[in-house]
Amino acid sequence: MNKISGALAVAVLMTAVLGCSRITEKVLTPNENFTRTAKLWDDVPQMDGMEHSEDMELPLAARLLIKFALNNLWRANDDKSPTNAPISGDWIAYTTKASTDDIQNFYSKDKMSSFGQWDTDKGSSCVNGKQGQQQAPSGGAICVYKKVVNEHATLVAVIAIEDKEKKQTDLFFLRLEKDVPPSPSPTAKGK
Repeated sequence: MNKISGALAVAVLMTAVLGCSRITEKVLTPNENFTRTAKLWDDVPQMDGMEHSEDMELPLAARLLIKFALNNLWRANDDKSPTNAPISGDWIAYTTKASTDDIQNFYSKDKMSSFGQWDTDKGSSCVNGKQGQQQAPSGGAICVYKKVVNEHATLVAVIAIEDKEKKQTDLFFLRLEKDVPPSPSPTAKGK
């Protein structure tokens, strides 16, 4: 999770540096394998009070995270698949009156593990804008979970961004998927 946290920090920094130019929009537009979905997936719990938003678009920071951090980081750190393994995914947006802390507490490792059998590790699966020495100007949090079932890997990110002007939190769910080759059997490793 530390690598993903670092990637998020790089994504935010790159967003600030790149600004909103046309080049940025062209480079950071998710590819055709990444589409909007109509409903939240069955293996991800839904908080009370979330309202589906069909008109919200992925913010630049989320697109940057998809294009560079999650996609490339996942490929680079997965020794079971070649770096050119196709990755597809989808996303959905909601709004809520819940704070980023509430969202981070709701999408805890325990809840995600018990609800959707998401893998958990020793470190935290969530990072928020309040961590570190300086607080982000607007509150935000990201939680990331991964699982592999029947040679199919799935990565889910929950991104919460406070909108102080509207007094709500914009909530984006991103899902990346790819096939992975089977793990070698224990007897094959010993030979």
